[in-house]
Amino acid sequence: MLPGKVLQVNTSERLYEIPSTRKAAEFIGSMNFFNGHVEAIENDTLLIDAGPLGRIRVIPGNEVSIRPGDAVSVGVRPEKLSIGDQPPGKDCNGVRGKLSTSAYFGDRNHFYIEIDGLERPVSVATQNDAHHAGAGVNNSSDVWLQWTVRGPVVLPHS
Repeated sequence: MLPGKVLQVNTSERLYEIPSTRKAAEFIGSMNFFNGHVEAIENDTLLIDAGPLGRIRVIPGNEVSIRPGDAVSVGVRPEKLSIGDQPPGKDCNGVRGKLSTSAYFGDRNHFYIEIDGLERPVSVATQNDAHHAGAGVNNSSDVWLQWTVRGPVVLPHS
C-alpha cells in the first residue's frame, strides 16, 4: 500500500519476482533501477536503450502494456546479476564497470559496481558456493556486470 492505495495484491513470491510498479518492487527486498526507453519489440524480447548500460535485451516476466518509444524503468534484483572478468555470452546483457566496494557475509558476497554515467553503484549479491568465491576480485578491479534477458522486470516509467 502507498498512502491508503493498494498497489498490488499477490503472493509474496509474485510481489518479489514480478512487481507491477516501482513502489511495489521497492516494498520487498532491494532492486537496481535503470531508466531507458523501448527501441523495438522483436517477438517477446524488448530492445531497450538503457543509457549508460547501452542497448539491452529483456524478456519481461511481468505483463505490462509497453510499446516502442515508451519510457521504462528496468529493475534487476542484486541476486539476478553476476560479475566476471569476461564479456557476457549471447544470452546475457553486460556492461563494463569497476568494483567499488565488496562485503563478505560467509554464505554470500555483496559487490557494488560503478558504471560510468550512473549516479549510484549497482548492487550485486552472489551465493558463496565455493571456498574463496570472491578470490581474485578486489576493490577497483575492472569487471563485467552481467544478467540474463529474463532477469529484469520492465515497468512503465513513472
